[in-house]
Amino acid sequence: MFFEGMSDTFLLTGLLKWSDVPKGEKIKRNDALIIAVKEIQNDGKIDLTLTQEDFREKYDKILARTGEMLQVLRLQNQKGINQ
Repeated sequence: MFFEGMSDTFLLTGLLKWSDVPKGEKIKRNDALIIAVKEIQNDGKIDLTLTQEDFREKYDKILARTGEMLQVLRLQNQKGINQ
């Protein structure tokens, strides 16, 4: 998370309430979750919410696009070497 004026080494913790987790959502130990800051209260407490974004789908697309870009760069580099 990035907050203006705070160092990226500053650790923030927040609370994800079970009532903010959709019913039927099965969360296991070591699961990767995508969360967002719901509210920062006046007393400094941070409320979090679970996003509905599919982690695997999002990063599969990013990895596929990155692989395609690397392939294009590799071909361009080969063309430059052979000239």
